[in-house]
Order: sequence, then structure tokens, then C-alpha cells
Amino acid sequence: MLADHAPDLSTALERAAAAEYTHLNPDGTVMLRGSFYSLLPTSALLGFRPARRGIPYCICVQPARDRPHERASAMARHRIRSTLRVEPGGLQPLLCGSVVASKTRERPVPGPGTMIGMTSLHANPLFTRLADAERILVAGAGGGFDIYSGLPLALSLLHQGKQVYLANLSFSALEGLPIDDWVAPDLAAVTPDSALHQNYFPERTLAQWLRQHGYPFTVYAFPQTGVRPLRAAYRALVELHRVDAVVLVDGGTDILMRGDEAGLGTPEEDLASVAALAALDGIPTRLVVSVGFGVDAYHGVNHVQVLENIAALERDGAYLGAFSIPRATREGALYLDAVTHAQHHTPEHPSIVNGSIAAAVRGSFGDVRFTDRTRGSELFVNPLMSLYFVFDLPGLAARCLYLDRIEDTHLMRQVHSRIAEFRESTVTRPPRRFPH
Repeated sequence: MLADHAPDLSTALERAAAAEYTHLNPDGTVMLRGSFYSLLPTSALLGFRPARRGIPYCICVQPARDRPHERASAMARHRIRSTLRVEPGGLQPLLCGSVVASKTRERPVPGPGTMIGMTSLHANPLFTRLADAERILVAGAGGGFDIYSGLPLALSLLHQGKQVYLANLSFSALEGLPIDDWVAPDLAAVTPDSALHQNYFPERTLAQWLRQHGYPFTVYAFPQTGVRPLRAAYRALVELHRVDAVVLVDGGTDILMRGDEAGLGTPEEDLASVAALAALDGIPTRLVVSVGFGVDAYHGVNHVQVLENIAALERDGAYLGAFSIPRATREGALYLDAVTHAQHHTPEHPSIVNGSIAAAVRGSFGDVRFTDRTRGSELFVNPLMSLYFVFDLPGLAARCLYLDRIEDTHLMRQVHSRIAEFRESTVTRPPRRFPH
């Protein structure tokens, strides 16, 4: 039910720009909130630049029956500090009502039906956000084989003609690499021939698989450090390749823990990676992808609370949706092959996370055995493990309750201790059981 004689959103934005208003609050039935970068199609924003960071630019569409005219009149007195240029017709699918403007710093109270971003249902939200990116870094957040969790995405982007670079926070013995392998402080370039004497070296194993299949085979590796040196290493890699988008991948869900849950899993490396990239706001697109829903139950993560966190991120406009890795796709089949290759080359320490994800992609279910490392525990492999959950990285970082505490760390053990100190002073949310 739209207001009578209402302008469409393109007209509303043009009028707001002419009047120098910072927020639009049209009447209607849908509430849209979030930054314009995530709210509007790329083609609709040709020259939008916020004049000052930290001011939320949003569009709110309120039900006509709830119009607070008095408050709206007061809000209309505030003025904008930015300029909008709207491509003609770029926003025609959105219809809105009369325009009210504001420069409120408070986050609007979310209501039922809150939506962020207007894309078509048939469009994949992750690849839509990456459509204009040319040089994309796909990075494993939590160490070990996390970069394998991002391999289907990286391959799909490569098949689209993008330049894709791979990196991983590493658990390998990088200190043994020769000096020529170090691109920058705390940034090593791993190739198929790196440290052949080491049995456990996921980055080298992946580089060997990539070379066998004719793909670019350098995999960058970050040693385990605190946030400050990790950020500097990320910055060096971004500048080296002029990266314009980063996809941070977690095999598991502990990257989604904000800090007050019953259990956090093993969040230290994941959140150090998030904190490192959260401050690199010169990168136009920064995303987080979580795959392997359920694998962190072994580390104490309550997945009802994971779903609760995802719902909160949806309300904040930071959840961009989910999609699966079908085994019938080229990328899905290659991922299964890469995981099998890694299991063969690291038989003493295969990835439980990627083994579980791969089993789910194949259609396996329940207590699936693929390594002796899971002896004595019961797995629950299921189709949810093959889903990519996609998030806006700055939005995810904003919800973490302890990110500021690890900001100035230089060593990974400092990250561990800061999180432990935070947990000692935090009242945690009680775990919940799935009702069905």
C-alpha cells in the first residue's frame, strides 16, 4: 500500500540531493536500512561519497499508519553532507512515498520485513557484490585448511575471467622458508616447491593441486601474529596486486560469534583476520563467507545462537544470503577433487572441516567416517554444511563485542589472552536447543 501520488525512489533521491538531505524516510510498507553502498545497486550510484565516515546513510520506508509527522518535521530540518548522482531509471523497480529527511545518528529500530539491498531473487548476492571487482583476494580466516573452504568461490571467479589471489592465515612452519619467499614482513609466497620436507603444509598442497589443474598456483601465507602485523601484511598484499575486493572465508561458524555466546569455538585467528581487514576501508568490497554449518559443535559452539546471530546481522543489513555448493557444478566437482588430493597428501592430519563439507556436497548424511581423527566422536554431516553464508565484513565486525580489545595486539597469544579476559567479565547467553 503506497502513498497516493508518491514519487518513485529515483525521483525521491534526486529531490533529496537537491535539498541536501542525508536520509530519506518515505512512507510505505517496507523498511530499508543500511549504507547506500549495500542498499542500492551499483549502477544506481555513480558518484556517491560520504563526506564523513561513520554517518549512516539509509532509506527507511514506514507504514503509512505509523507516520510520525511531528518527529518527521523535526528530522527534516537536518541537512546532508554528501552528493548523490542517480543513474536514470536505475531505481525504477522501487516505489516509495513522500520524502522526509534526517541526519539522525541513531540506528533505526528494525521492524518486521526489514530488507537491505534491492537485488533480483535470481541474482546471487555474493557474485552481485563482486560483479564490478577485477582483482579479488580470497583468504582463509582461521588457519589450517580454511583456504580450501573458499576454493569453489575462487574457481568460479577465475572462470568468470577475474584475477583471483589466494591467501591463508597459516599453521605451517613458515619461519623455515628462504628469504626470497617473503614478499613483505609476515607475508610469504608459497609455491608447489616450497618446503618439500614439511609433511603438513596446506598452502603448498593447494599450490600443487592448482598447478596440476592449470590454475595460477601461488598461495600467500600469513604467520600467526596479532592484529597489527596481520593488517600490515594484508595491506602489503592488497597494494601489491591492487586488490579491489576481499572475501574472507571461514570453514565453520565461529567467525560469526560476537563474544557473549555460551561457547565461542576457536575464534582467535578468525577474529584477528576480521579485525585486520575491518580497518582497511580503502578496499571497496569486503565480505565474509562461512561454510560448514555445524562443524564447530565439537568446539562448543551452540548453533541456535549462530542462527540468532545471523538473524541479528540480517536486521543490521550485514547478512547477504546463502547458497550451496552443488556437486554437479564444475567448481563443486573440482572442490571435491582438491579435498581428496589434500587428504591423500596429508594423511596424518586431514582437514575434518573440509572433509565434512565435501561429504555434505556428495550427499552423505549423519556419522560419516573419512579420517581416524574423528574416532570416538559422532559426526552429523548434513546438507547445511555445504551452504555458503555471506556477510558484509564491516557489518560483521561492528557486532563483535571485543574487537577493540584485540586491536593493538602484535602476537597471537595476546589475542588469546584478551579474548579470555573479556570472557571472564561477560555474562554469556545460555545455550538453546533446536526446537525441531
